[in-house]
Amino acid sequence: MGDPDRPWDVVLLGATGFTGQLVAEHLLRSHPDLRWAIAGRDPHKLRDVKMGLVGMDHRAGAIGTQVVELQDRQAMRSLAAGARVLVTTVGPYSQHGDPVVDAAVEAGTHYLDVTGEPPFVSGIRRRHSRTARDKGIKVVSCCGFDSIPADLGARFTVQQLHHGPKQVCAYLRVKARPSGGSWASLVESLSGSAPSGKLRRPRTRPPRLHRAPEEAGGGWALPLPVIDQSVV
Repeated sequence: MGDPDRPWDVVLLGATGFTGQLVAEHLLRSHPDLRWAIAGRDPHKLRDVKMGLVGMDHRAGAIGTQVVELQDRQAMRSLAAGARVLVTTVGPYSQHGDPVVDAAVEAGTHYLDVTGEPPFVSGIRRRHSRTARDKGIKVVSCCGFDSIPADLGARFTVQQLHHGPKQVCAYLRVKARPSGGSWASLVESLSGSAPSGKLRRPRTRPPRLHRAPEEAGGGWALPLPVIDQSVV
């Protein structure tokens, strides 16, 4: 996977946050030989994250650390240019996402995020689809809880049902509290910013409370205003 012109296979931006730390631990466990770096605004927090990773596996000592401000365009461009893949877990993406994806596309770097914010994803498609195709890079959003479970679940269901029309309904019961970043992203998504382009779906009637089937745990259910339907 090495590229002599790019010191890192992956740069993880937002490694000091809740989701970022989970991603960092996964990378360390699953890809111990990967050349990668963690990036963020606070050098002290980055150091603490790296020390925690070293405590898990001494090979984490080779992980790089890069301090960067999102609004510093040149610094973001340099960060992206040093990696084959730029992963960002910094949300809300409507506030903090554009400088990251812009830098990645400009540098010809593959980009991945864990957003679930429809307006942000729509904006990426509108601004960067043609350039990304021309440069041969992948810009992939919604690789977190939005919308991997729904996407894989729908795919699995369709593979099992080979004939006839199909309608997939996914139900979610959550006991845990969302992280600070996820909560901020949810609030931002519900703030009135309407998605545009192909992600916008006309609604003929407002969502209604209904009884979930017993197979889904029963109880009352309400449609979630998330991006899963558009992604699937």
